[in-house]
This record gives sequence, C-alpha cells and structure tokens, in this order.
Amino acid sequence: MKNFIYLFILIALSSCATELKVIYPEETFYNIDFTPFTEKGFLITPEKYEGKYESIGMIDFIAKPGAKFEKSYQDFYTSTTGITTFKDVYKWKTDMIIFSDVLNKVYEQCTKMGADALINFRNEITEDRYTNILNPVTILGYRITGFAIKRKTE
Repeated sequence: MKNFIYLFILIALSSCATELKVIYPEETFYNIDFTPFTEKGFLITPEKYEGKYESIGMIDFIAKPGAKFEKSYQDFYTSTTGITTFKDVYKWKTDMIIFSDVLNKVYEQCTKMGADALINFRNEITEDRYTNILNPVTILGYRITGFAIKRKTE
C-alpha cells in the first residue's frame, strides 16, 4: 500500500511538471548613476569617508508602489451543450516605481537636512507579500540606507 501511495504521488507530480529543453543565455547589466549628484557637489558612496565630517543623520527610505486589483480581460467557456459563459478575469496592476526617482528623493531629504554626502550607501529590493487575502500579491519596492554627513574642508 505504501508503495502504491509513493507511485501515485510520483505520477501526480510528474504530470504537473513541464519539460524544459533549452535554457537560453542571459546577460543583465545593473548600474546606479551617481553623476547627477556628483555634478551638484554631493557625494554618494558605499564606502566610508576618510576625511573630516559632521554627522547629520541616518537615512532609511523605503518606497513601494501602489496596486489595484482590476479587470484584465474577459474569458469565455463554451459547454458541451453549446452554452457560452463569459467571465471577467481580474489581475493585480502594480504602479511603476523608478529607482532614480527614489534616489532623487533620498538626495532631496539629505540636502534638506544639511548633508552634502551619503556614505555607507546600500540599496535593496523590498518584498511585501499579501497572502491572507482572496487574491494574493507580492509588491516589490526599493530600500535605500546610509549615513548622511556634511564634509568639512580644511
């Protein structure tokens, strides 16, 4: 009996799997351009700053897009009796969020605080999973952290 259950599970799992025959090469290039800030005299670096500076404050900024569960298209099904039934299909539509816009907001906040540099710069993608709802969704956003300073010139 135990072998029968294992065989049944194996058949069930193998029938759900799709056959993969080719994996194509992929190249991804990711960069963050700090030039617009450097041109304004503002330093952003993932490194420590070795010069003299005045501590301004810690930065921890999270930006997440909004989303709406809305009608995507209308699907139909025709039964064996010839009756056609239409059904609205709904999907999550997530707003666009652009990393450079998020970085600009961090820069603006730093300069409002009196900083001219952001050191120990870190960025990551955040993930919020809404699973306890009828239509689960995962929302991706950005998180930027760092230490805002004012560099001293001697």
